[in-house]
Amino acid sequence: MPYSMSAKKGPPFKIIPGSIVKGTGGGYLVCQTDPIHPRAITLKDHKCKYVYVHRVVLENELGHLVSDDQASQIDHIDKDKTNNSPNNLRLKNLGEHQKEHSRTNHFWKTSPLNKPHKKHKKASDLHDSAMRVVIAFLQNS
Repeated sequence: MPYSMSAKKGPPFKIIPGSIVKGTGGGYLVCQTDPIHPRAITLKDHKCKYVYVHRVVLENELGHLVSDDQASQIDHIDKDKTNNSPNNLRLKNLGEHQKEHSRTNHFWKTSPLNKPHKKHKKASDLHDSAMRVVIAFLQNS
């Protein structure tokens, strides 16, 4: 771990003013920090490194980096991904977090992957419809 969060007074990762932008796809907010956060990523602009605002806020509140072993997740209590106040963020076990979201996320019901498969047409039906198209074309020419 390159940064010792307990060695400094105040937040070790200061959010650079004016750097907050809408996160890509997921609706989260990302920002630039000073110093650059060890988990910062480069987005499509390829110019700056960004990190999730909720990660910076919670880690500054806890005084240490959240482990990278995927055993825990940062959760928004009110489910608003843009509400990054410290009292709206909590550290949750990965399994609990996934169970909670699977109960509230109804994407799986509307996913095209979960729709029943249409029955395949018989080869004779395909041949008949193709022949109708050919006959109609020949009659119009």
